[in-house]
Amino acid sequence: MLDEKWGAISLQVSIIATGSYLVYYQKISNSFILMSITLILSLFCLQVISRRFLLFYPTQGLLKVPTKMVDTFLLRTFVILSVFFLLLGGTAESSTMLQAIEINLRAWCWVLIPFLIFILPMIWHFIFDEKIRTALVDELRKKEYRTSLTCPKCGVLSSQIIRVLSQNSVEYTVDCECGTWKYLSSINIGY
Repeated sequence: MLDEKWGAISLQVSIIATGSYLVYYQKISNSFILMSITLILSLFCLQVISRRFLLFYPTQGLLKVPTKMVDTFLLRTFVILSVFFLLLGGTAESSTMLQAIEINLRAWCWVLIPFLIFILPMIWHFIFDEKIRTALVDELRKKEYRTSLTCPKCGVLSSQIIRVLSQNSVEYTVDCECGTWKYLSSINIGY
């Protein structure tokens, strides 16, 4: 499961296409479908700001460890809510109870649409994006990650310990028959 990243874009495009089909070809347009499409558009805006919103199961590439944070939860929640609103939108005409809820949602759309598409991405960019990076680094610093590699000096299979030092650097310690040596390298903690 660690190698699986599960990109979100294909599912988002499918939801948008289904919503567009219902509006254009089936002539079903209501606040539920509008809310479904709005949630997906909000995710597209958030994906421009942080690439972590592109994956349902983000992992740090070098360390191969899952890096779930609040952004992963928000991505999953928006996709689930979008599918839920899409299903409600497709069946709202046949239920009087859903029609009453749809009228209330229509009033809230004037507030929710600008918030989800414009304000939430700006809030995310200026407040949460850096906090998540810092929290990821703090979480990854707590452990040492062991891997194996072929020693660049003697060519023998050796063990390697990787320690995250900061948001941009890691320290490698290689234990080999030819000795123990350390070196620093840069890293992108994003995934």
